[in-house]
Amino acid sequence: MIGEEIENTILELSPAMDKDDEWLKLKRLLLVSLHPEVRSKFSRRDEITKKQPSLNEFEKKILMRYESITGKKIRV
Repeated sequence: MIGEEIENTILELSPAMDKDDEWLKLKRLLLVSLHPEVRSKFSRRDEITKKQPSLNEFEKKILMRYESITGKKIRV
């Protein structure tokens, strides 16, 4: 389970994601909206290359929950 805070935030952010289906946009919105303790569970980009790593299990669960709540697929 990903938690009630994230589910509520997904519901609040879904209108902002109507015209966008990119994971990084959703991730940025979530990072701004969530408590620091929850934000620490997200993956961080590589400090040298600045590239985003592949999704961790926490982020995969968020994507699955987002898709089940909104019915909309997010591109990674």
